Amino acid sequence: MEASVCSQDGNFTLYFVLLPGLTEETCSTGLICAFQACQENGLNCIWLTTEDCLQFAPTKQDVFICDPFEGKAFNHLTSGFKCMVLGPRCILSSIHRKEPIPQLPSPIHNTAMKGLVITTSGFRKEAKAELQCLVERMAGIYLNIFHTNVTHVVANSVGSDKYFVAVKEETPIMTGEWVKAVWKAASEDFREDILATDEQFLSYACPVFKGLVICVSQMPRKEKEALKKIIEENGGTYSSTLDMSGTSVLIIPTPEGDKYSYARNWRIQCLTPDWIYDSVEHGSAVQMDGYKVTNRGASTPTSDTSNANILPDISLCSTINMTAVSKMSQVNETVNMETSMALKKESVADERVNLGLEAIENLDLQQALKAGVFLDGCKIFLFGFTTAHMEKLRRVLNAGGATRFNQLNESVSHVVLGKRGEELLSATQTWMAKPHVVYADWIIESIKQKRPADESPFAYLLDPESCNISKKAVKILKSSTSTSPNNNETFVDEEILNQYLKAPKYEDVKDVTVNESANMSSLPDSQASFLPGIFSGKVFTVSGYSEETVEDIVTGILDEGGKIVPLNYQGHVHFSLLSTEGRGTIHSKAEEVISPVFIEDCLEKKISGGICQKI
Repeated sequence: MEASVCSQDGNFTLYFVLLPGLTEETCSTGLICAFQACQENGLNCIWLTTEDCLQFAPTKQDVFICDPFEGKAFNHLTSGFKCMVLGPRCILSSIHRKEPIPQLPSPIHNTAMKGLVITTSGFRKEAKAELQCLVERMAGIYLNIFHTNVTHVVANSVGSDKYFVAVKEETPIMTGEWVKAVWKAASEDFREDILATDEQFLSYACPVFKGLVICVSQMPRKEKEALKKIIEENGGTYSSTLDMSGTSVLIIPTPEGDKYSYARNWRIQCLTPDWIYDSVEHGSAVQMDGYKVTNRGASTPTSDTSNANILPDISLCSTINMTAVSKMSQVNETVNMETSMALKKESVADERVNLGLEAIENLDLQQALKAGVFLDGCKIFLFGFTTAHMEKLRRVLNAGGATRFNQLNESVSHVVLGKRGEELLSATQTWMAKPHVVYADWIIESIKQKRPADESPFAYLLDPESCNISKKAVKILKSSTSTSPNNNETFVDEEILNQYLKAPKYEDVKDVTVNESANMSSLPDSQASFLPGIFSGKVFTVSGYSEETVEDIVTGILDEGGKIVPLNYQGHVHFSLLSTEGRGTIHSKAEEVISPVFIEDCLEKKISGGICQKI
């Protein structure tokens, strides 16, 4: 909800604050113009010296106009009072547009970013704090995490999860210089009505390779020079040398050579040149998965395997045991047949998985929305999907009324596969009620039928012998849904998590006494619009996240009054927060297991004026 200063004549008093030594005639031109405009609109305006301001105990009905946003008076007014502090450009823009002053946490210097919801990616803590301050002082809304209400992503480099989700959602991606350029323009010319979306700022769109240091190897000199030009013209840094701590990507046509070996050991992405060309054509860095250069290993049989199916050399024997030869031949034929059948089944399974993934990629979300609660009552675990597929499936399942689990347990009714899942079947063999394990196109068929489709045409089946429960299979499954890292990610431990919790900003939040009876769904309507604390009184554990993203997750929870505790915490825990892919450890006393989707939906309801509900 927004309150209009311009229409509340009797309820508001506007105090125009003068810097020490300045008068009504010698203060800034912007302050004078704003004073005159407010008077012309019938508002109650008063000039106030710095000395008088310091003695003032303002209330929420008082509005102070300061220019510049600094000095003793400004610091006094922003030190905890509930009054509104505005810049003259904010007042002038609202009067010019005939719009109310945004009911957002002050101070608000100008309204150049009014209506924008912005998140950042790839910035250090200090730089991110600076950008957040500028966004909020331009009447924008800053969020630590990405969700559907975000209008712009400000990226310091390409390639993060936020970046690729923004690309998929066609959300504009800008550089940090964009925020600073808008601030400078709005600060310098109070007469011009500046908006961050104006055409003059389009040049600050994030370049295709921003923040990447790209090395090129094993290519002809002319092609290297061509790639160098493309990389540098699109915001990247070309390097002729491979550096363990500096190089982001190695472009190489074949998996050979010293640079390739070192890059693999240093966990540097090795991609084909097509990634460069396709990214430029697309206008943004594309997902790297389809361009990875991998060494598939030698195809030459080893001495042990090359002779495995060869009959003994009977020409050197004086006596031939025909029975033994016959049995050996039968055994070898059986082994070869079983191997051939297994490979054929694996090939068929891979093909069915790919068909399911293709169906998900081609799915129109509007079609899912029109199907109603077509998966009502289904409890679904998604296995083996990429981040992009998970994001789309999350929306489909939410629209369809399904309950999505982040870890496989006996409550799950359906497991939907994004890759082959032998270990899943193995892990469920001892369960009383086994879940349906289906390919992803089962969801598409359910949308068409507007109810859960028959699982049998989509079932993932294996021979009983291959489904025997084993410790190895269970270990594999647990590692895919726990904190175990994959080859490309390093997940945070308690020590790293605690570093973010020790920041002065959050010291008081950590020690908050938890009100066990508090319920987020009982928040009053007055707290629905940009008032802090939608997680007030709630205790979280966080695990399964990379160091790159944990700060955003932690600050997002703490900013809203939540309390984060370590996994060995002995008290009551409301939520165990795991990654979107289900990685992480569930606290033994947690009431509920959640994913970032829960946090996103709570913030989305907060932005739209709704009440935070559990999903």
